[in-house]
Amino acid sequence: MKIGFTERGDGGRNLDWIAACKNRKVDGAVIVTKTLTASCGYGMLELHNEGFPLILHATTTGWGGTPMEPHVYDYHTQLSAVQHLIQEGFPADRVVIRVDPIIPKQEGLARAEAVIRQANRMGLLEQGRLRISVLDEYAHTKTRMQSRGYTPCYPSGQFYASPGQFKAVAELLDNLNRKLGLTFETCAEPMLSKYMTTDSIRHTGCLSEEDLRRMGLPMPDKKTVNGQNRHGCLCLTCKTELLSRRHPCANQCAYCYWKD
Repeated sequence: MKIGFTERGDGGRNLDWIAACKNRKVDGAVIVTKTLTASCGYGMLELHNEGFPLILHATTTGWGGTPMEPHVYDYHTQLSAVQHLIQEGFPADRVVIRVDPIIPKQEGLARAEAVIRQANRMGLLEQGRLRISVLDEYAHTKTRMQSRGYTPCYPSGQFYASPGQFKAVAELLDNLNRKLGLTFETCAEPMLSKYMTTDSIRHTGCLSEEDLRRMGLPMPDKKTVNGQNRHGCLCLTCKTELLSRRHPCANQCAYCYWKD
């Protein structure tokens, strides 16, 4: 079994995945997008109506439309597009709101909280799920962020958040759990649980048995995890990429892992 993903680019802008799904080159797909365009939504609805299993990862960080994410939808537009897709017939329980990445500085935490609260107000978390991750900062992304007027989050040579920054993210999640009853999914963030004081975070891959269950697919014979591209990855190894381009997409996010 193969489950397609659109993580090398943006599935809302690059629609190459539609043909792969229509031709049944994969058994299901997870469409990851920061720009849920009308064309993307139409493609998802058409495939869903044909019985093809899909999950939407609607990514929104709160930075859309800023130099950090210049061509990404702002979170109101993105969440409204998700709401419209559900109203048109896409199953709400196959939607994941993905705050990825959280930039662990005061402004980044505030933006992430605004996104999560708005998604909750709109009812998008009643049947859907909420995933988060913390910024990874490559050397080339530090340079790119500086060119856009941002101070890098981490010192030179440091790729991930400091203990204090992880603690600040944990405090935000704990607070949202206590006030709104929210729970969070995350992959490849083993440090985060160390600072959580509530039992509100679940370490699970971007592709997990829960995804297969919601798509109505059988569990694979081999449930191997940690077979993807980074240390600590918890995704099932039946995950496969649907986009072939290896350069920054049209969103032009400052923190993009692809080099210019």
